[in-house]
Amino acid sequence: MGLKNSSVRMKLAVMAGTSIVLVVVLASFAYFGQGRVSTALAHVIRGMSELQTEGAADQANQSIRADVLAAVLAGQQGNISEKPRSLASLAAHVKALKAGLQEIEESSLSSPVKATAKDVRPALENYESIAGALTALAFDNPPEASAKLPEFLRAADTMGAQLNSLNAQITTAATQARADGDAVVSTANHIMLWTALIALLAMAAQSFAISTSITGRLSIAVDAANRLAEGDVSMEITPGADDDIGALLSAMSRMIASLKSLSGAATQIADGDLMAAVTVRSERDVLGNALQRMVQRLSDTMAEVRSSANALSSAAGQVSASAQSLSEGTSQQAASVEETTSSLEEMTASIGQNADSSRQMEQMAKKGARDAEESGLAVSATVQAMNSIAEKVSIIEE
Repeated sequence: MGLKNSSVRMKLAVMAGTSIVLVVVLASFAYFGQGRVSTALAHVIRGMSELQTEGAADQANQSIRADVLAAVLAGQQGNISEKPRSLASLAAHVKALKAGLQEIEESSLSSPVKATAKDVRPALENYESIAGALTALAFDNPPEASAKLPEFLRAADTMGAQLNSLNAQITTAATQARADGDAVVSTANHIMLWTALIALLAMAAQSFAISTSITGRLSIAVDAANRLAEGDVSMEITPGADDDIGALLSAMSRMIASLKSLSGAATQIADGDLMAAVTVRSERDVLGNALQRMVQRLSDTMAEVRSSANALSSAAGQVSASAQSLSEGTSQQAASVEETTSSLEEMTASIGQNADSSRQMEQMAKKGARDAEESGLAVSATVQAMNSIAEKVSIIEE
């Protein structure tokens, strides 16, 4: 499984592991660089020590020369008592010179220095022999010692020249060791600097890649959540990689699909289609279950409305029949009024016949007038009732 499809925890673990590896690599370079620096520093210190040893050897050489000259002078002055001290001092200085040369030969890290120190040995043995013999001769036979003094000085000059050559070799080796040390330090510093820079760049690049893979796709989820909060279910989400963020985006995609299905069903219901299918995702689907119950209750309500409408239609038929009966009764009353009016006319024509008939007719006319007035009121009441019934029928039909 590639890093792209890894979980956030795995990505962070890889980043931490990479950081540790880079730190270990940097520490390794620093360790080996420090080792090389230490070696170069040891060479420099060794060179300085050799210079000190060679200086001590050169000082011993000068002391040997001084011991021999002092012995010759003491012999010429007849100071025979100085002989033991002069021989002891000469032996000590010769021993110091030999020890210094041997130390340089054995411990030097430079082959040319070792070779030069080895080449000094024959001259040192000859120099020691001449110096010892001349010192003893200076007290035993001062004139002969004075005659051999130039030979000793030539041997001393030869010894001094070889020590100067050794000093030059040691100085050259020390200078080269210092230059090599500086180069090693510079190289080590550059390696550590570049290693640290590469490590930092690698860590920064990895951190950027991992943070981008996390935050970039999380912003998609945040944007989708904000749009869902505004009621917008029109977006499409692609999960992408098969990691934690991909699982989150996949879950949000399924949630959007569910909300789209429910919003589509709600739209159909709002348009009057109660046959819309509402898919309930689970027992915990509160919105789906509520929408399904709403559809069921609307269906039951519509059934009750249809039943009430049928009952109202039947009642309207009965009201219409009653109105028809009232209309027929009104027509009969109107005919009675016409007959009464005709009778009044006949009664008016017969007034002239006799007074009794006139009084009777007058009484009958008054009675007929009262009957007509009552009939008119009845007709008015009937008309108002019919108008009221007609209004109610219109409301029922609507």
